[in-house]
Amino acid sequence: MNLCINCDDFGLNPEINKGIFEAIELGLVSSVSVLSSHEAANDVSQLNNYKNISVGLHFSLTSGTNKKIRNFKSPLSLLSNLTINRISTRDIETELQLQHNSLIQRWQNSLTHIDCHQHIHCIASIRKLIRQFSNKHNISYIRAPVDFSPNLSM
Repeated sequence: MNLCINCDDFGLNPEINKGIFEAIELGLVSSVSVLSSHEAANDVSQLNNYKNISVGLHFSLTSGTNKKIRNFKSPLSLLSNLTINRISTRDIETELQLQHNSLIQRWQNSLTHIDCHQHIHCIASIRKLIRQFSNKHNISYIRAPVDFSPNLSM
């Protein structure tokens, strides 16, 4: 069994990036999820210097500088706009592709996973898009949208 320690929110701001680089240097991190629609995501090219780090997309519709659709203040706001058809899944798919393209322009290797900022992949239509997108682009792992707790009955 392998243990993967992932740092997400890379690209959110320079301070978070600095902390992630320090954790990598200490050998504490094996994986990074990148918010490619944020200005500090430009630092991702520095990750190419580390051979044992896997990189994935940290897809966001609630922060950053999205190109296709506006940011939503929360996942609940996103869900309500999807429900009343103010936003289409096609627009979300286009934004996903734009964020993916932005990341792979700066990362020299294959992406290993997709994660979603603020758990937006708990929304069924977005989870379906993520699954289809990962299959199309040979991305092996998607963060599970369900957190298990011993206090919850399954």
